[in-house]
Amino acid sequence: KAPFSLFPNPANSITKLKVGSQPCDIKVINTLGQVIFMLNDRTDLIQLDLRMYSRGTYFIHIAGEQTTN
Repeated sequence: KAPFSLFPNPANSITKLKVGSQPCDIKVINTLGQVIFMLNDRTDLIQLDLRMYSRGTYFIHIAGEQTTN
């Protein structure tokens, strides 16, 4: 089982990130390597509103106590 899931992917408005119960740091990074969004959260399901960002490719970095993806 994957330590997290992202759906829908691709997304054009709201995407949901299921990370489990461990606390984690989440960063959304553009293709230039710029962090455009950061969040430290302890909830199981996080909603990311992507409507304010330009269309394109973004990377999501998830760092927790047990894993980094």
